[in-house]
Amino acid sequence: AGGSSQSAAAVRGSQEGDVVVEMVSGNESAKAKRDAECIVRILKSMGVNQFDTRVLHQLRELLYWYSMDVLQEALYVSQHTVPPKKEVDIEDVRLAIKIKVTHNGEFSNRPDQELLEQWAKDKNSRKLPAYPSRGGILLPPEVFQLTSTNYNLMPPRALPPNGDAPRADAA
Repeated sequence: AGGSSQSAAAVRGSQEGDVVVEMVSGNESAKAKRDAECIVRILKSMGVNQFDTRVLHQLRELLYWYSMDVLQEALYVSQHTVPPKKEVDIEDVRLAIKIKVTHNGEFSNRPDQELLEQWAKDKNSRKLPAYPSRGGILLPPEVFQLTSTNYNLMPPRALPPNGDAPRADAA
């Protein structure tokens, strides 16, 4: 409807627990169907039994984006070896993944529960700043306000070369 080029997927679970993914659009390849089935199996293994069908397309797009990003990093790594290689090997891919996770912080593990609780206790133990007792609207300090004059109606007059201020009766 509406000429959308995106396809939709229907996900059904049978009585035996098998997962069937049907691509509604006829232009989807067998590879896309296989990818969707794999994503559904991953979701099911993580205990996610109900999800919107658009999740499959979002996760597939994330999978392709991350794969291409890692492969581009692996290509960069392989080109900067001594001597430079013409092909990317598994060690380049492993190093690229390590770089992405370690240095860029992408898809890194979250902190453990005890550490989060400790951070929350530290943050909550600090006292809040004092609330001003004056009435009215609370504004930030004057230097952070955009209400000050930022223009001149008349530019300042330049002093004559001798340094004397111009006289009003001289005109």
